[in-house]
Amino acid sequence: SSDPSVTNSEVFISFFRKLQLDTFKIQTQQAFLDVYLANGRYLRVNIQTSDTAERVLEVVSYKIELSRELLGYFSLFLIQDNNDGELSVLKKLAEFELPYVSLQSVKESPCKIAVRKWHTPKGFLPDCSKLRLQIEGSAAIMSRLVLNQPFLCIPFAVF
Repeated sequence: SSDPSVTNSEVFISFFRKLQLDTFKIQTQQAFLDVYLANGRYLRVNIQTSDTAERVLEVVSYKIELSRELLGYFSLFLIQDNNDGELSVLKKLAEFELPYVSLQSVKESPCKIAVRKWHTPKGFLPDCSKLRLQIEGSAAIMSRLVLNQPFLCIPFAVF
């Protein structure tokens, strides 16, 4: 388990950003990144190649009007598109990882970045059903918002 005081420090994030960019010889510049939603559609977001997973998730949540209070319950994942049309989750991206670089570095079959529900609060108890419904409802809200904004969405196979 990583120590948040280290992984959230600006020194660590700057070092890791430089390491990722230098390793794969990627310059910091504007780029588009497709971030897939649970309903199979994706949002094309305008980012910097040096943006962290945390920053990309913030951009996506802003575009779909997801409450900042619920943002911590979602994360970005690297997903592999298998030959049979099935998708497999390869890994959860750490907040300091660069999604653009992660996609460029994958040598396997085509991969994608997806946003998924990730975190359940510590001490989550059955009587916390209201919070659980809010979190689960957020994924449905994300899908509905995207479906109602076709200029942001491009259909893709459901996963």
